[in-house]
Amino acid sequence: MLLGLLPYVYVPWAAARNPVLNWQGVASLPDFFKLVLRKHCGTAQLVCMGPYQGGSAIERLLAFGASFSLLNGILFILGMIQAYHNQNRYFWFVLLAFLFAGPVFVAYANINLSLSPTLFVFERFFLLSHVIIAPLLAFGLQFVANRLAALVPKLRPYALLVATAAVLVIALASVLTNYAELDQSKNHVARRIGEDILSTTKPGTLLLAAGDEVVLPLLYLQTVERLHPEVTLVLMPVLPGDWYVRQLRQRYPALIIPFDYHDGRLGTMKALIDANQSRPIAVLGKLLDESTRETYWLYRYGLVNLVEPLAKDVTFSQMISDNEELFHRYRPPSPDQIKAKSFERNILLHYVEMAMAVGVQCETLRQFSEARKWFTRTLTIDPDFSDAQQALARIEKAQ
Repeated sequence: MLLGLLPYVYVPWAAARNPVLNWQGVASLPDFFKLVLRKHCGTAQLVCMGPYQGGSAIERLLAFGASFSLLNGILFILGMIQAYHNQNRYFWFVLLAFLFAGPVFVAYANINLSLSPTLFVFERFFLLSHVIIAPLLAFGLQFVANRLAALVPKLRPYALLVATAAVLVIALASVLTNYAELDQSKNHVARRIGEDILSTTKPGTLLLAAGDEVVLPLLYLQTVERLHPEVTLVLMPVLPGDWYVRQLRQRYPALIIPFDYHDGRLGTMKALIDANQSRPIAVLGKLLDESTRETYWLYRYGLVNLVEPLAKDVTFSQMISDNEELFHRYRPPSPDQIKAKSFERNILLHYVEMAMAVGVQCETLRQFSEARKWFTRTLTIDPDFSDAQQALARIEKAQ
């Protein structure tokens, strides 16, 4: 049991190296226990964010079961039978470990799999169960070999070899069949959206970002490849943590943060924006609160929204010119090539929403020919995007 806790030893060492994101700001023993007990989220909760909480336990259990192949399932059952008869203590150890790491945890976890891409996130927690039962597959092979030897006495010396070879052939066939899907060496979807976003921002921009599908590529490109380090990247979902605000102040001394943590009252998005008016401010995702509504508006500028004071106006021709130039620079992924159940679907939607938003603004101003062009572009990015299909039908009736 103690050996299983060894990965936690890595946490204080990694935190002391001033990483780009030190989750929970571990700097002391109390900080360490807060991290282990997930105090930021609630010890008994897997998911913190309201919209993603809940869902059906049955749906989660079915998803867990689907993570095992038919071959895994058969060998697991046969291995349990073999272990029960030959290694009884091991049988009970594995059974209890599997039940608590697998079905019990999965049923208890408060994550809603009906929302995309929660299953993609949740599947990582299935791995421990697969590791636990891996030795049982060998027991399953032994079970098959014993039965084969009993049925065909001439094969007794080679029974285990034959059973193992048959399973390896099946496993190899599975690898060859799925290799194209598993091979990510030429997958640049995440990288390209990160580059497209950073190329959209102006030097010195304060970029307020949310969404793992964009935040993770941006963190990588800035931290590892030092791409556009002049852009100040702030992860909005973590602003309610005082530990993150402290890290931001250390990482970006020029960034003014007039609160210790975001609470929606004294610590608001308006307060943060007000304090940094000397620089361009862009938003990627949804602001944490609505405190800016009476003071600022969001100007659609490609993949981001620029925060502008209400007193500032942008002409229609300028809006079209800005977004035309950016649209032709962007590299959206093909909807046929993305992994729809992963973050890549969300990445595609960022490009879709950019074109759709410009089209809606054109439609609002009754610039129907321009609106038609942008709605058509939306469908070029994602032919199945129903909002764009409906919008095209709507402007046909309006003309």
